[in-house]
Amino acid sequence: IDTTRLRAARKLVGMKSDGWAAKCLAGAGLGLVAAAGLRAYLTRRPKGYRRPKWRALPEGDLLQQGFKMSRVPEDLDFIVIGSGMGGLWLSAALTKCGYKVLVLEQHYIAGGCCHAFSQNGVEFTPGIHYIGDIDMAKGLLGAVGDPEFEVDWHQLGSSEDGGLYDKALFGDREPILLRQGRDAWYAEMCKHMPGKEKLLKGWLAALDEAKKAFMP
Repeated sequence: IDTTRLRAARKLVGMKSDGWAAKCLAGAGLGLVAAAGLRAYLTRRPKGYRRPKWRALPEGDLLQQGFKMSRVPEDLDFIVIGSGMGGLWLSAALTKCGYKVLVLEQHYIAGGCCHAFSQNGVEFTPGIHYIGDIDMAKGLLGAVGDPEFEVDWHQLGSSEDGGLYDKALFGDREPILLRQGRDAWYAEMCKHMPGKEKLLKGWLAALDEAKKAFMP
């Protein structure tokens, strides 16, 4: 963890604890605030703005194209290193603002942690597994995507298990049960972080402030 950014994040949301949970909350909060500011800047529609024409990828196209200097255009505005979720979103945002962007990736498939891999007969999906705020996610995708190609969303959890969608395990500690809804998350975190109610409310308040940049 970058201690400089951690201290800045603590100051932002009023954090004082050095526990593992506080560090996780601080790091995630800083990332959301930074993403909110970047999106607000990129969606100003500068001079030269144009609506790009997107196309569906043909079956089997994994965007595999080896790097060669002869393929690099001379009139590029930006070069983005890495084709993970952040790199692809930023590249799409810059393109939508009228800039010419080149994305470079050392792996043979674009997408970063968004794609799965198999090892010893077991499939791993290292990328994001669920979204807590659909409206915010739709705002991010809507800023750079094409309405013609919408993302399908599926509800996790059920009424039978109280909306349980994941368990966080930390050694021999009691597992943290993650359930649908803001109130359920707050109650569960208060259970595992006694005396940190103010900290948790500050974290939720910081999320609300960051969300305003996506959904003014």
